[in-house]
Amino acid sequence: MPDMTEIADATDNPTITDAADYPKLMATDDWSAHPDTTLQHMADFANRARTGLPVILFLNGTIISGIVSAAEEFYEWANESQHQAVANSTNADNKEATERYSNYFFGTPAAEHKERRESEADTHYEIARHIHLKDAKVVTPGIAPMPVGFVRVLLAHVGAWTLGSFNSN
Repeated sequence: MPDMTEIADATDNPTITDAADYPKLMATDDWSAHPDTTLQHMADFANRARTGLPVILFLNGTIISGIVSAAEEFYEWANESQHQAVANSTNADNKEATERYSNYFFGTPAAEHKERRESEADTHYEIARHIHLKDAKVVTPGIAPMPVGFVRVLLAHVGAWTLGSFNSN
């Protein structure tokens, strides 16, 4: 494999000639990928008060509408959905595995969020990286709005947002 100096000489393009310079490029930060701080505060408020406002989020090629909700509510919903999915299962092994999986991935985080919310301490355990919407509808071009119940969205993927909601009509 040619080294960086050979590539620079062959192309007459400026490039890194010392491998020690390469890590500096990896340490850059894309400020446009940082989440909107107002949305972070909305998510944090919902986590503490268990209430939020209706918002419309614009992501790359998709629009999502819903009511900002607590992470605790999202995890409770996901846990209950999984338990309901296997409630009438006759396969005991499948039912037990699903319930253990659900409790681990959804029940435990729900309990942790509840504990943080109910504690007297102002924990600020993390900066909100996700926003949770209930009564959510997803719209993509050419397709009618699809109700999805709850949704968890990475805030860094939100390109724009506004207050409000849209009808499925």
